[in-house]
Amino acid sequence: NGTSYGNDMSFTTTAASTGTIGVNATLDGASWSGSVNYTLTGTETINGTSAPATFSGKLTGTYTLTYNSGGQVNAILSSITPSATQTLQTNGTITFTLAFGKDYVYFEYVLLRTDELDKI
Repeated sequence: NGTSYGNDMSFTTTAASTGTIGVNATLDGASWSGSVNYTLTGTETINGTSAPATFSGKLTGTYTLTYNSGGQVNAILSSITPSATQTLQTNGTITFTLAFGKDYVYFEYVLLRTDELDKI
């Protein structure tokens, strides 16, 4: 006299909450495209190699973009806007922008005539 169980089983599945992450770049305020290495860490880890880039179907949560290397020659990263850390909502989109500026080096010099050196 055991217990009898039916063959009917039901399961409820929930689709993972996802959204889209974009990565853009600018050089002195103008759109720039090319090779740049960065890492997005958060619910997932994403290694990027270029900008612009779009990563669809990414799990929701908080992501932080870390610049690794690359970008325009003779330029430096000045900021990541609007923030290096952002939160991706279900069906939402977040966009990180790597803002580069040219690496200017200024030199000052004075020219003197050799016959005036003794006046210094």
